[in-house]
Amino acid sequence: MNEHELRAKIKKYNKISTPFVIVGLGGFFTIPVCVVTENPLFIITIALGVIGLVVGVIFGSKTTKMQEELDNITGVTAEREETERKVREERFDKFLHGLDKNNAITDPRPPLTDKELMARINELAPKIKLYNALLKIFLVLSFVGFLPLNVLFPMLGFAPFVLVALFGFKAIKNESELKCIVGNSIVRNVLSDTFELTNYSPGCHLAYDAISEAKLIQSWNRTSGSDLIEGKYRGVRFSFSDLTLQHESGSGKNRSTTTRFKGQWLIIELAKNLPEAVQIKEREKSSAKSDVETENMEFNQKFQIKTESPHTAFFVLTPHFMEYILSAKKRANSKMHMSFSGTRAHIALHSGRDLFEPTSKKLYDIKNIEMLRNQMKWDAKYITGIIDELLLNENLFKGI
Repeated sequence: MNEHELRAKIKKYNKISTPFVIVGLGGFFTIPVCVVTENPLFIITIALGVIGLVVGVIFGSKTTKMQEELDNITGVTAEREETERKVREERFDKFLHGLDKNNAITDPRPPLTDKELMARINELAPKIKLYNALLKIFLVLSFVGFLPLNVLFPMLGFAPFVLVALFGFKAIKNESELKCIVGNSIVRNVLSDTFELTNYSPGCHLAYDAISEAKLIQSWNRTSGSDLIEGKYRGVRFSFSDLTLQHESGSGKNRSTTTRFKGQWLIIELAKNLPEAVQIKEREKSSAKSDVETENMEFNQKFQIKTESPHTAFFVLTPHFMEYILSAKKRANSKMHMSFSGTRAHIALHSGRDLFEPTSKKLYDIKNIEMLRNQMKWDAKYITGIIDELLLNENLFKGI
């Protein structure tokens, strides 16, 4: 079977298996009711539940096999997984290939034409909307009906939560698939036209080690992100990803999560090896003291400079570069932190959003492919603009 036939059959089998699974789960949760009431009628529902689960499992296993076959066609093969493992073992440069252990090095799927992409969006969008709607309905029913059901029929109060998990999983799965398709069909091409692209992995992000060495963000223990991009631009090697850094503390009801950073993180290779680190952090308190003061009063008011070497700080902070940082902060409308250490520059923009995502929060609401492509080009310029300005600092890049 070709890709189109496989997708059609998977869609058909999913439609068949889903109601049977729901019936099966419903029958399972009537077991405690049968025990409590001793009503023989409930034996029928239990029997229907068993039949439903058996049928659901049969069609589910068939769907799984066809999905594996489809993955082989679209490039997700066992051979590629073995290649990924070998590449991870061989990679020793944490800068260019800063991947967390749970990240995967993803090869591109075959890109779709605009017509094919729109067809896939129109196929997945109704599913995502339906699953999200069912998720909200059963979430409300779960909380409203939990106590009455649990009092009348012990254990039955948890039944709606099973459906919440089921529909939530299906919504997330389809949204991930749609993001992957858009990434491989539009974002990858835009990036390849802009950079000497060596790696684009939509579901990956910069590694913990690569981020923590900059010492720009304090006290986080949870890292997530997307759109890992690695390559060269104007001969300069760089790594980039969207990042969310959070600190989680406590447990149970006392658990709390604080977001320390959400935005873009760019790492650039310098032409020089700086003898001492220089950190430039946006001031959160006006009382925060800098290790050095520059001649630019506005820069001194907005940024804190941390370094053990004033000479290195002035080597990095040329008058033009300080003006650029101030203007870039205004354009980005976000907090900006920078670190220059050894042969790397870190630029962290706390923008509160992700790049290479549709401006609409709903990915499945895409109606104009060309408009989406232009947005991705604009997001790519976000990266090139930073590197272009950094390259004007001859102290850091002279000789490239």
